[in-house]
Amino acid sequence: MTDRLHLLVFFLFAFLFASCGQEKNKFILNVQIDGKPPGSVLLEEFGSQIVLIDSTQSDKNGAFVFTGTYKEPGLYRLRMDDQNLFFVIDGSQIDIRSNWEEPNLYTVTGSAGSASLSSFLKGYMGSLKDLMAIQQVVDSLQNTQGTDSMLMMVQLDEENKVAEMQNYVKAYSDTTNSMPAVLFASQLLNFNNEVSYFLSLADGLLRRFPDSKMAADFAAKVKENAAGVTPVGLNPTVGSQAPDFSLPGIDGKEMIALSSFKGKYVLLDFWASWCPPCRAENPAVVAAYEKYKHQNFTIFGVSLDQDAEKWKEAIASDKLTWTHVSDLKGWQSSAATLYALESIPANFLIDPNGKIIATDLRGAELERTLQAVFAPIVKAEDVAASQEQSSQQSVQQ
Repeated sequence: MTDRLHLLVFFLFAFLFASCGQEKNKFILNVQIDGKPPGSVLLEEFGSQIVLIDSTQSDKNGAFVFTGTYKEPGLYRLRMDDQNLFFVIDGSQIDIRSNWEEPNLYTVTGSAGSASLSSFLKGYMGSLKDLMAIQQVVDSLQNTQGTDSMLMMVQLDEENKVAEMQNYVKAYSDTTNSMPAVLFASQLLNFNNEVSYFLSLADGLLRRFPDSKMAADFAAKVKENAAGVTPVGLNPTVGSQAPDFSLPGIDGKEMIALSSFKGKYVLLDFWASWCPPCRAENPAVVAAYEKYKHQNFTIFGVSLDQDAEKWKEAIASDKLTWTHVSDLKGWQSSAATLYALESIPANFLIDPNGKIIATDLRGAELERTLQAVFAPIVKAEDVAASQEQSSQQSVQQ
């Protein structure tokens, strides 16, 4: 499951639950997670911030109980070691049964919102597994130097699967009867790339949930954020100068500027630890770096992560030994806005004068482009060396 699913940060809304005078509803939550070892369980509510509601211990059968009150249906998470289970509290007696390997594939009674959300997650996670399988094929073809036609065909399957998943999220958000479930699902989309859709979704939610303060606040926040996205960046293209920027390095302190690499060929690489296509592409990027790093070439990695530890772990795991920066703001990164990013992975090949000479180079295309750039340079160096050697021989004679 992606980090977007594990670590949802709801930048689209900052809602407050109903007024103080509203009556609170009592709930009892019974959960059994087969295979879960005994240990602590945290109950957290997702709102303008993540709020710890209560904690307990599961028994040897993976069973535990929470009781409490709520003002209106809301989105909650059970946090257990490195596992999470997302659900909706919208009833007085909620019973959840799941397994430790995939907690979100649960069955539930007493909560229509949780039943809807669980069904959505089963479909989404199934598609995610299909996508990762396709990405493994892409990786295999790249490592074995498969034919370009085969690689392009599989990459097209990858793009189609991503589009299919995005449409699935939209269709669910447009039809579910659970407002908290809408909040969960919509965060799997890139807001900057889907502003028009979010505006349409917000209007629809006001009609579908006319008495919901949550829906009203969500719609207001969408419009506020949409206004902030209006300047979509410089949209740099081939032939234009690469906009300069500075972001913190891995230590979080030193500011590193793109312009500090002027005089070199630079692959400006946008990625994130939570992005499966990015991680699948990394072996090709590593191979390119190892092949050309001694020929006035380097890579400047810009991460759209929000979790510093996940970012650093991915750098180490994927063996990305070049310079990395991030402001840890996800899609709200100043560099992502400056370069008008709509999706990742994305990259820009910049020449020693700071001019963009190619964009969105992936797999075999990255290797072909770099070979075309550096082959003439290598050839010229060989000719110069040969001429120098001939000249020295002439002098000796």
